Amino acid sequence: MPENSLFDDGAILVNTGGVRFCDETIWPDRESAVANQPGKITFILLDEELIRRYSEWPHFISTAPEIAYACVDDYLRLRTDVAAEARTLRELATKRSLPFDALEQAVDRDSQGIPLPKRALSGDRWVLLGLVKAYFTTTEGGASINKSLQVLDNAGSPVSGLYAVGQNGLGGQILWGHVTVNAEQISATQRSGTSCSSVGVPGFDVTSALLPFNVLQVDLTSRMDGPTEIRSAAVIIEEP
Repeated sequence: MPENSLFDDGAILVNTGGVRFCDETIWPDRESAVANQPGKITFILLDEELIRRYSEWPHFISTAPEIAYACVDDYLRLRTDVAAEARTLRELATKRSLPFDALEQAVDRDSQGIPLPKRALSGDRWVLLGLVKAYFTTTEGGASINKSLQVLDNAGSPVSGLYAVGQNGLGGQILWGHVTVNAEQISATQRSGTSCSSVGVPGFDVTSALLPFNVLQVDLTSRMDGPTEIRSAAVIIEEP
């Protein structure tokens, strides 16, 4: 999900029928409501004021690979598969095959008893982001590890040649905030690299954030539609 501030500032969620279906400012009820929509698919609607506000720092839509903090223009430039723009609400509805009448009703704040958003959406520029889906992360925090970042088996013994890096090297920690999480992931990768070097892995560059050619990166995340961002991984090293 994008930053909570986006919804606090008035962005609304609609489903494939163009219907607003929840109070976007309340979570995790918001995520549960998304998962209960037809096809588990929804969209985020932004008006001209929200587009302007979320087009420059410190206001951003979400974090994103190779961008860090992605604003509206980043999505429109790089992710046309999930971002559509139009001058009118009708044109926007057509681009994403949403019923215009229902979408117009959602914007007119007629949401059948759902608390009203912070303000009415309006303007001559509209953006629709999505497909938006809700996912339940069951493995956040990483594998069980020791101080050398070796992955442990069910008996608590190191698995030969298996080291944790990135988010998988957090050792069960759940950290709040992008900076804290990213810093710990980098630190875990460096510590794992030091451990690999200590067992004599040839060509292992401890200072590099990228894994060297002789290390196999294993994606432990669930596959999602479109490009997959690897949030946790392990490395397999053939020890001498």
